[in-house]
Amino acid sequence: MFASIKRFLSPLFLFSDTSDQIDFESDISIYLLLGVALVFAFLVHCGLLIFSLLIGFFPLRVFNGISLAVYCVCFFHLRKKRYAFIGVLLSIEVTLYTCFSVYWFGFLNYDFFYLVIIVVMQIVIPYAAAAIRVALGVLICLVVPLIIVLVSYYPGPGMVNPFDFSLTCFNIAVGFVGITVELVIGNVIQKIIEVSRQMRMETLQTHAYTDSLTGLYNRHYAEQYFSLLSKTANRGTNVAALLDIDDFKQINDTYGHAAGDKVLVDLAYLMLSEFRKTDTVIRWGGEEFLVILNSVTLALARSILDKLRQKIAAHTVETGGPRLNFRVTIGIAPLDTDHIEESIARCDENLYRGKRNGKDQVAG
Repeated sequence: MFASIKRFLSPLFLFSDTSDQIDFESDISIYLLLGVALVFAFLVHCGLLIFSLLIGFFPLRVFNGISLAVYCVCFFHLRKKRYAFIGVLLSIEVTLYTCFSVYWFGFLNYDFFYLVIIVVMQIVIPYAAAAIRVALGVLICLVVPLIIVLVSYYPGPGMVNPFDFSLTCFNIAVGFVGITVELVIGNVIQKIIEVSRQMRMETLQTHAYTDSLTGLYNRHYAEQYFSLLSKTANRGTNVAALLDIDDFKQINDTYGHAAGDKVLVDLAYLMLSEFRKTDTVIRWGGEEFLVILNSVTLALARSILDKLRQKIAAHTVETGGPRLNFRVTIGIAPLDTDHIEESIARCDENLYRGKRNGKDQVAG
């Protein structure tokens, strides 16, 4: 039986931590919204406590002291992300305080504004399941006629005090500010979360489409790029090239894999510095790179790539030990955007023809 009760109440009092079931953005959003609500409520009751001290009204002092203690408990559980527990406890505290205040001071102090704030909270802050928040909102709304009936038949002692008008103004201001804070801050936080989500998605997309070592695009990006290229590129004005590092295995065996990685990084830098922004460089696999030169003739592409080949041959790689030089062989072919794979296959054939003919050349 206890297990059944625990299972029924666990969404509310969080016998087990459910924060892992909330996605990252929602978790931040609820944390900030509840945090703002608690800070606002805490400051309001600090003001009411000061007011009770000024008028020397002991019951009001006690109730505000209890409220502040409740908020301290809420702050403690906020650190543990027990959002449902905090939301329900906050709703109950404000409702009970409103009942006390209306009973003692009557209706003219506009204490009902506090209940309006709590009802709005059920809509704005998704701290618990919708069923729990709807049930609390309905119960809070039912409290209003009950208080009216109670005060009508059993009026409280009331108070005639020069501070009463100040209390009324304070309650009205709290009501308007509280609702405004919930709505405005809620929207601001949602905007921040949306921007954060977009940035995170862009970062994930960048990692998915780029090679972690060289920072160049990878094969996964190539699939998307080829699909776009076949729809948008001008026919007959693009050239594809496959570039392969000569004797790369020997570099790794002689100087170590760290040196081999440095060669790849330096090569990526040299290519990016030589090509235009409209050109595309993709790490095709291992020590092989695919280059797409846009809006060039085959003769111009051959000249550009031969200049790159010479620049690479003159480059010295700093490895922290012995300096090393490396060479590349490049196979080129016109890019048929309707048959991209066939164009790359022709680049590959020309690349291996260049390897057979002595390496360190542009073939095609």
